[in-house]
Formats: sequence, C-alpha cells, structure tokens
Amino acid sequence: MNDVDFMRNVRDRTAVRARRGSTLIEVGVSLVVLATASVVAVRAAQAVAGQRREAERLTSAALEAANLMERLHTLPFSEVTPEKLQTFALSPWCRDRLPEPRLAITMSEEREPAAGKRIAVTLDWRGRDGQRTPPVRLTAWRYAERETPP
Repeated sequence: MNDVDFMRNVRDRTAVRARRGSTLIEVGVSLVVLATASVVAVRAAQAVAGQRREAERLTSAALEAANLMERLHTLPFSEVTPEKLQTFALSPWCRDRLPEPRLAITMSEEREPAAGKRIAVTLDWRGRDGQRTPPVRLTAWRYAERETPP
C-alpha cells in the first residue's frame, strides 16, 4: 500500500466519522424542534378548547335569558310585578352548564308615551379566571293591552 492509498483511506474514514457526528447532531436538533412544536401545539389546543367552552357558556346564557323573557311575556300585563318576577329561576339545564350562575330580573314602570313595564333579565357566571363574567342582558318592554271599543 502506498502513501496515496493510505491517505485516501484515512480521509474516507474521517469523512464517515464526521458524517456520523453531524447526523447525531441533526437528529438532536430535530428532536428539540419537534418537542418545541409539540408544546406549542398542545398549548394552542388548550387555548382553543377554553375559548370554545366560554363561547358555549355565552350561548347557553343568551338562550336562557331569551327563554326567560319569553316566559315573562306570556304573563298577563297585570301579573308582571316585581314579586312575580322573583319567582322565576334558572333551568337545571342552565345551572349545569354555567359555573355559579347568578340571575337578576328587574322591572320598572313606564308612564310615557304609554303605560308600560320595562323588564330586564341579567345573567352572569364565574369565568375561567374565577372572576364574574360580563353579564348577558336582555331588556324588553310590555305595554298594557288596549281596550277594544264595543
């Protein structure tokens, strides 16, 4: 074996070792990138799930407020009193979906331009951060039925 063949053989072995070392480094970097991407993806999925839950709660609260308002509008005008409004409560369906829901129904008398009653339904609950959420508010007016002439 001459010197040229020897040098070529040494150079080839050194190149193989360098490729092996760079391959391990590449695999290590790839694993770090993959782990980072996985952490980011999991956190994004958790954030989306939390936002979806909050959107479902908001929709549930709006539906409950609308249902309560419809029930209030079925009452005759003379029976719409603050005492009667306090007998209304949240449905079990809503209590199951909202954490610590709080319902308030208020009424005020209106004289002008026509005799009427302003009814306000307010519903809030405890959010993810433990604070009360901005309430869902629904307001409607009920006016006395007009007497029809004979």
